[in-house]
Amino acid sequence: MADNNLTLQDLLVKYKNEFNDDNHIDEMNLRDKQLMLPGIKHKYVAYLIQHKQKKYELERLKKQALKELINQNAPDIGLSKHAMESKFENNPAVQRINNMIKEQDILIDYLEKIETITKSMTYDISNVIKIMELETT
Repeated sequence: MADNNLTLQDLLVKYKNEFNDDNHIDEMNLRDKQLMLPGIKHKYVAYLIQHKQKKYELERLKKQALKELINQNAPDIGLSKHAMESKFENNPAVQRINNMIKEQDILIDYLEKIETITKSMTYDISNVIKIMELETT
């Protein structure tokens, strides 16, 4: 993903600006938007899948980090694996990963909402066309 160095806020603004351009419909661009709609939908689904993949990778890294911390602190043998994981949840490295996972959750939620809106755009465009036909008759 080319947006690895962008912050959560940067990505939200980027997606918002792109979506503002993609969902702007007027009489002059109605046909173009109607023809572009499948591509627009695909773009946001692709973004959504990229962020879900990134979240999955972060969750895998978190498990790996917890496993390494548990192995480094093997003297606490009396604790269960779950207790050991809970003990290391406040570790700075694990907290950083948790924060990145939360950011991915926010982006995923936002992109799912955009996907829902793009699904309804087909009906919106159809309604605009019907209104325009009624106005010309």
